Amino acid sequence: MKFVHPPLSTPAWPSVAALGPAQRTSLQSHRPDQTLPATFGEVIDGLDRADAGIRFGAGELRSYAELGALIRGNALHFRASGVRPGDRVAISLESDAEHVVTLLALIALGAVPVSIKPRRGPSEDYSGMLRGVCERFDVRFAQHALPAPPTVQPLSWDEHARAAGDVPSGGARPDDVAVVQFSSGSLGAPKAIPLRHRNLLANLRAILEVDGREASSVVYNLSLIHISEPTRRTPISYAVFCL
Repeated sequence: MKFVHPPLSTPAWPSVAALGPAQRTSLQSHRPDQTLPATFGEVIDGLDRADAGIRFGAGELRSYAELGALIRGNALHFRASGVRPGDRVAISLESDAEHVVTLLALIALGAVPVSIKPRRGPSEDYSGMLRGVCERFDVRFAQHALPAPPTVQPLSWDEHARAAGDVPSGGARPDDVAVVQFSSGSLGAPKAIPLRHRNLLANLRAILEVDGREASSVVYNLSLIHISEPTRRTPISYAVFCL
Protein backbone atom coordinates (compact mmCIF):
# COMPACT_ATOMS: atom_id res chain seq x y z
CA MET A 1 0.00 0.00 0.00
CA LYS A 2 1.37 3.35 -0.94
CA PHE A 3 0.22 6.51 0.76
CA VAL A 4 0.27 9.80 -1.07
CA HIS A 5 -0.87 11.94 1.83
CA PRO A 6 1.47 14.71 3.04
CA PRO A 7 3.78 13.74 5.90
CA LEU A 8 3.36 15.13 9.39
CA SER A 9 4.85 18.61 9.54
CA THR A 10 6.42 18.12 12.97
CA PRO A 11 6.84 14.37 13.54
CA ALA A 12 7.44 13.21 17.10
CA TRP A 13 10.37 10.84 17.21
CA PRO A 14 10.86 8.07 19.78
CA SER A 15 13.36 8.22 22.59
CA VAL A 16 16.75 7.05 21.36
CA ALA A 17 18.48 6.80 24.75
CA ALA A 18 18.75 3.00 24.51
CA LEU A 19 20.26 3.00 21.01
CA GLY A 20 23.91 2.90 20.11
CA PRO A 21 25.66 5.97 18.63
CA ALA A 22 25.34 4.79 15.01
CA GLN A 23 21.66 3.88 15.41
CA ARG A 24 20.95 7.16 17.19
CA THR A 25 22.56 9.19 14.40
CA SER A 26 20.71 7.22 11.73
CA LEU A 27 17.33 7.60 13.40
CA GLN A 28 17.78 11.31 14.07
CA SER A 29 18.91 12.11 10.54
CA HIS A 30 16.81 9.75 8.43
CA ARG A 31 13.26 10.36 7.23
CA PRO A 32 11.36 7.43 5.70
CA ASP A 33 10.58 7.45 2.01
CA GLN A 34 7.02 6.42 2.79
CA THR A 35 4.86 9.38 3.77
CA LEU A 36 2.14 8.93 6.35
CA PRO A 37 -1.41 10.26 6.64
CA ALA A 38 -2.26 13.11 8.99
CA THR A 39 -4.82 11.14 11.04
CA PHE A 40 -5.30 7.50 11.86
CA GLY A 41 -8.69 7.61 10.21
CA GLU A 42 -6.86 8.07 6.91
CA VAL A 43 -4.83 4.94 7.65
CA ILE A 44 -8.10 3.04 8.07
CA ASP A 45 -9.42 4.50 4.81
CA GLY A 46 -6.46 2.89 3.03
CA LEU A 47 -7.09 -0.69 4.13
CA ASP A 48 -7.48 -2.38 0.76
CA ARG A 49 -4.90 -5.18 0.45
CA ALA A 50 -6.43 -8.56 -0.31
CA ASP A 51 -3.11 -10.47 -0.23
CA ALA A 52 -2.30 -9.77 3.45
CA GLY A 53 -4.21 -9.49 6.68
CA ILE A 54 -4.55 -10.49 10.31
CA ARG A 55 -5.13 -13.92 11.82
CA PHE A 56 -7.17 -13.77 15.00
CA GLY A 57 -7.09 -16.40 17.72
CA ALA A 58 -7.06 -20.00 16.61
CA GLY A 59 -7.30 -19.36 12.90
CA GLU A 60 -9.71 -16.60 11.94
CA LEU A 61 -7.94 -14.92 9.01
CA ARG A 62 -9.20 -11.59 7.68
CA SER A 63 -7.57 -9.76 4.80
CA TYR A 64 -6.98 -6.02 5.14
CA ALA A 65 -9.52 -5.44 2.37
CA GLU A 66 -12.14 -7.40 4.31
CA LEU A 67 -11.23 -5.65 7.56
CA GLY A 68 -11.46 -2.28 5.84
CA ALA A 69 -14.93 -3.08 4.52
CA LEU A 70 -15.99 -4.33 7.99
CA ILE A 71 -14.60 -1.24 9.71
CA ARG A 72 -16.28 1.16 7.30
CA GLY A 73 -19.54 -0.79 7.48
CA ASN A 74 -19.53 -0.74 11.26
CA ALA A 75 -18.63 2.94 11.37
CA LEU A 76 -21.82 3.60 9.42
CA HIS A 77 -23.67 1.11 11.63
CA PHE A 78 -22.52 2.94 14.77
CA ARG A 79 -23.48 6.27 13.27
CA ALA A 80 -26.96 4.90 12.59
CA SER A 81 -27.02 3.82 16.27
CA GLY A 82 -26.51 7.42 17.33
CA VAL A 83 -22.73 7.62 17.79
CA ARG A 84 -21.36 10.96 16.67
CA PRO A 85 -17.82 12.37 16.23
CA GLY A 86 -16.40 13.22 19.65
CA ASP A 87 -18.66 10.80 21.56
CA ARG A 88 -16.80 8.71 24.14
CA VAL A 89 -17.38 4.98 23.98
CA ALA A 90 -16.18 2.54 26.66
CA ILE A 91 -14.62 -0.66 25.38
CA SER A 92 -12.55 -3.43 26.97
CA LEU A 93 -10.36 -4.84 24.24
CA GLU A 94 -10.06 -8.52 23.43
CA SER A 95 -7.86 -9.98 20.71
CA ASP A 96 -10.63 -10.85 18.29
CA ALA A 97 -12.14 -9.38 15.14
CA GLU A 98 -15.17 -7.92 16.94
CA HIS A 99 -13.09 -5.74 19.25
CA VAL A 100 -10.53 -4.72 16.64
CA VAL A 101 -13.24 -3.74 14.16
CA THR A 102 -15.23 -1.91 16.86
CA LEU A 103 -12.19 0.07 18.02
CA LEU A 104 -11.12 1.09 14.53
CA ALA A 105 -14.68 1.80 13.35
CA LEU A 106 -15.12 4.22 16.24
CA ILE A 107 -11.85 5.97 15.38
CA ALA A 108 -12.84 6.09 11.70
CA LEU A 109 -16.14 7.71 12.69
CA GLY A 110 -14.37 10.31 14.81
CA ALA A 111 -15.68 8.95 18.11
CA VAL A 112 -13.26 8.41 21.03
CA PRO A 113 -12.89 4.85 22.35
CA VAL A 114 -12.16 4.79 26.10
CA SER A 115 -10.14 1.61 26.64
CA ILE A 116 -11.18 -0.01 29.94
CA LYS A 117 -8.99 -2.61 31.59
CA PRO A 118 -10.35 -6.18 31.59
CA ARG A 119 -12.11 -7.19 34.77
CA ARG A 120 -9.95 -8.31 37.68
CA GLY A 121 -11.40 -9.11 41.07
CA PRO A 122 -15.06 -8.93 42.16
CA SER A 123 -17.59 -7.92 39.52
CA GLU A 124 -19.06 -5.34 41.90
CA ASP A 125 -15.74 -3.51 42.08
CA TYR A 126 -15.42 -3.59 38.30
CA SER A 127 -18.93 -2.25 37.80
CA GLY A 128 -18.20 0.55 40.25
CA MET A 129 -14.97 1.43 38.45
CA LEU A 130 -16.76 1.48 35.11
CA ARG A 131 -19.54 3.63 36.51
CA GLY A 132 -16.97 6.13 37.76
CA VAL A 133 -15.20 6.24 34.38
CA CYS A 134 -18.49 6.78 32.55
CA GLU A 135 -19.41 9.65 34.86
CA ARG A 136 -15.97 11.27 34.79
CA PHE A 137 -15.55 11.15 31.01
CA ASP A 138 -19.19 11.62 30.02
CA VAL A 139 -19.29 8.23 28.29
CA ARG A 140 -22.49 7.88 26.26
CA PHE A 141 -22.00 4.39 24.83
CA ALA A 142 -20.32 1.18 25.96
CA GLN A 143 -19.41 -2.04 24.18
CA HIS A 144 -22.30 -4.43 24.87
CA ALA A 145 -20.32 -6.90 27.03
CA LEU A 146 -19.42 -4.28 29.66
CA PRO A 147 -21.53 -3.90 32.84
CA ALA A 148 -22.18 -0.23 32.11
CA PRO A 149 -24.70 1.84 34.12
CA PRO A 150 -28.23 2.10 32.67
CA THR A 151 -27.61 5.69 31.56
CA VAL A 152 -25.04 4.41 29.03
CA GLN A 153 -26.30 2.91 25.79
CA PRO A 154 -24.91 -0.55 24.87
CA LEU A 155 -23.25 -0.79 21.48
CA SER A 156 -22.85 -3.95 19.41
CA TRP A 157 -21.01 -4.48 16.17
CA ASP A 158 -22.62 -5.94 13.04
CA GLU A 159 -20.48 -8.78 11.72
CA HIS A 160 -22.24 -8.57 8.35
CA ALA A 161 -21.84 -4.82 7.82
CA ARG A 162 -19.69 -3.92 4.82
CA ALA A 163 -19.08 -0.59 3.10
CA ALA A 164 -16.73 0.89 0.52
CA GLY A 165 -15.27 4.38 0.30
CA ASP A 166 -14.24 6.76 3.06
CA VAL A 167 -16.23 7.23 6.25
CA PRO A 168 -17.11 10.83 7.22
CA SER A 169 -15.08 11.40 10.38
CA GLY A 170 -16.28 14.83 11.42
CA GLY A 171 -13.10 16.50 10.18
CA ALA A 172 -10.65 14.84 12.58
CA ARG A 173 -7.33 16.68 12.93
CA PRO A 174 -3.88 15.43 14.00
CA ASP A 175 -4.23 16.94 17.49
CA ASP A 176 -7.70 15.48 18.11
CA VAL A 177 -7.93 12.66 20.65
CA ALA A 178 -8.18 9.29 18.86
CA VAL A 179 -8.44 6.98 21.87
CA VAL A 180 -8.14 7.15 25.67
CA GLN A 181 -5.85 4.55 27.22
CA PHE A 182 -5.41 3.92 30.94
CA SER A 183 -2.00 3.40 32.52
CA SER A 184 -1.21 0.06 34.15
CA GLY A 185 -1.73 1.27 37.70
CA SER A 186 1.62 -0.12 38.89
CA LEU A 187 2.40 3.09 40.78
CA GLY A 188 -1.13 3.96 41.88
CA ALA A 189 -4.62 4.21 40.44
CA PRO A 190 -4.67 3.86 36.63
CA LYS A 191 -4.55 7.26 34.93
CA ALA A 192 -6.37 8.19 31.74
CA ILE A 193 -3.97 9.01 28.89
CA PRO A 194 -5.46 10.67 25.81
CA LEU A 195 -3.70 9.49 22.66
CA ARG A 196 -4.06 11.86 19.74
CA HIS A 197 -3.96 10.96 16.08
CA ARG A 198 -0.50 12.53 15.98
CA ASN A 199 0.63 10.17 18.77
CA LEU A 200 -0.56 7.09 16.90
CA LEU A 201 1.11 8.22 13.69
CA ALA A 202 4.37 8.94 15.56
CA ASN A 203 4.20 5.45 17.07
CA LEU A 204 3.59 3.97 13.63
CA ARG A 205 6.53 5.90 12.17
CA ALA A 206 8.79 4.81 15.04
CA ILE A 207 7.94 1.15 14.51
CA LEU A 208 8.64 1.45 10.79
CA GLU A 209 11.98 3.13 11.48
CA VAL A 210 13.25 0.98 14.37
CA ASP A 211 11.57 -2.37 13.84
CA GLY A 212 12.43 -2.77 10.17
CA ARG A 213 9.09 -4.25 9.18
CA GLU A 214 8.21 -4.56 5.53
CA ALA A 215 5.07 -5.39 3.57
CA SER A 216 5.96 -9.10 3.64
CA SER A 217 6.70 -9.23 7.38
CA VAL A 218 4.76 -11.62 9.63
CA VAL A 219 4.15 -10.09 13.06
CA TYR A 220 2.94 -11.83 16.22
CA ASN A 221 0.91 -9.63 18.57
CA LEU A 222 -0.18 -10.72 22.03
CA SER A 223 -2.80 -8.40 23.46
CA LEU A 224 -4.75 -5.25 22.67
CA ILE A 225 -4.43 -3.84 26.21
CA HIS A 226 -1.36 -1.70 25.47
CA ILE A 227 -1.67 0.21 22.22
CA SER A 228 0.97 2.89 21.99
CA GLU A 229 4.46 1.95 23.13
CA PRO A 230 7.20 2.73 20.57
CA THR A 231 9.31 -0.36 21.33
CA ARG A 232 9.97 -3.67 19.67
CA ARG A 233 7.86 -5.35 22.38
CA THR A 234 4.65 -3.46 21.60
CA PRO A 235 1.81 -6.03 21.86
CA ILE A 236 -0.38 -4.31 19.27
CA SER A 237 1.26 -2.56 16.37
CA TYR A 238 -0.73 0.04 14.48
CA ALA A 239 2.10 -0.13 11.95
CA VAL A 240 0.65 -3.29 10.43
CA PHE A 241 -2.05 -1.17 8.83
CA CYS A 242 0.41 0.82 6.73
CA LEU A 243 2.04 -2.17 5.08
